[in-house]
Amino acid sequence: MKVKARPGSEVIVDPQELTEFLRKSQDFSELIKTTLNPEDSEVIRRQKLRALQKNKISGPSEQNKAINKGWKRYIGIPVAIASGLFFILSLIATKNLIGKYHPFTISFWQYLTRIPIGCTFILYYWIFEKVNVFQSVFDSTEVTDEDSGDVTPSTTRQKIFTSLGLVLTCLAGVAVLVMRFYALKYLSVADATVINFSGTLFTIGFGYFFLDEKCGFVTLPISFVNLFGAFLITRPPFLTGGTEYNTDLLIGASISLMATIVVSAYYVAMRKLRKIHYTVTIFLATMLGLIECGVLAVCLDVFTLPDLGWDIFWISAVGFLAISGNLTIIIALKFEQAGIVNLVRLIDVVFVFFLEYIFLHIIPDRFR
Repeated sequence: MKVKARPGSEVIVDPQELTEFLRKSQDFSELIKTTLNPEDSEVIRRQKLRALQKNKISGPSEQNKAINKGWKRYIGIPVAIASGLFFILSLIATKNLIGKYHPFTISFWQYLTRIPIGCTFILYYWIFEKVNVFQSVFDSTEVTDEDSGDVTPSTTRQKIFTSLGLVLTCLAGVAVLVMRFYALKYLSVADATVINFSGTLFTIGFGYFFLDEKCGFVTLPISFVNLFGAFLITRPPFLTGGTEYNTDLLIGASISLMATIVVSAYYVAMRKLRKIHYTVTIFLATMLGLIECGVLAVCLDVFTLPDLGWDIFWISAVGFLAISGNLTIIIALKFEQAGIVNLVRLIDVVFVFFLEYIFLHIIPDRFR
């Protein structure tokens, strides 16, 4: 195949010859290697690359990528549902420990159990996939020109802001976990879950303003209904016939609501940082959570060692289920909008009543 080009002129490529060559080629990189001449000037090389990129015909590998792109569109919803189930089960496991250990202590031990899992993922990609996952933090801000294929490297300022944003996002995730554990001291798992999922309205709002995500006519009414359901969790006196609000319910509901607002911002931030490899996010959140919760537990003099037996099992279960929930929610946010992910997870509100009844033998009342 011949490619003719002169400086300052457009490249002339015969479409028939290009199609025939692509059919014989196994990889597009072979085409570039064959076509480009080391003696070409920089202008000619860019013109050739632009022409090849525009006229590239999809081979078998490209067709597979197109197929994968089609079914990958539907990964986000089931993965988001699985994430909710993992988080619910982790809260149920935490409920068995909350009366015996301080939330900071529980958080410290469950973060400690996450470290081997997070390191396993990183080592797998490093040894078998030959991928340095930490490099994705700096590559996430690179911009690729669709016409020329030129890559604009990240500036030092962009790398600093991306790294800082990742750290703050992970710290927000740690804060959400601790607040949810605190809320379980005053609320049942089902009540806390209902309030946690009332943040759909906040997530949709954050996504609309910061990510330019669309706000549909269906998502808004459902979000308001769910927010009203969270209000019923506080058992207002005009509905229960009482004279005043339940103090424990108000404290627990307030903590859960704060956690809900923070997690809504967390979803939007993770959507913004979706180009960063998920193992980096999990590993960094684990290390920051371990240090933060450990220091706070020691400073507040609430640090205790877990008893042997069932306590070790429940702490290990909390760590495994929590990291599974984080892993699946990060994957879901790579394929679906933040508001949709939070909206889909509303189905977990139904699941939590069944799971709470099976494991904790709590029967839901009419307000639930």
